[in-house]
Amino acid sequence: DVYLTDVNGPKGGPDKRCRVVAHLPTGPVVVGRTGPDPVAAVAAAAVRCRRLIRSRLKRRWGRRRRAVGA
Repeated sequence: DVYLTDVNGPKGGPDKRCRVVAHLPTGPVVVGRTGPDPVAAVAAAAVRCRRLIRSRLKRRWGRRRRAVGA
């Protein structure tokens, strides 16, 4: 889920907030980024979310492989 909000309203400034919520079997991953441009805020949040999802899945796969190999 992606949520975009304008924090300051019509005042301007770095106030576009993007919140990304990814629902994984291990639990949700929630990332937020703020910036002057909504496209840049979404891109930054997506990059961070991707990194977190990869690290969580790698951790889970590592545990599963060790359990099967033991």
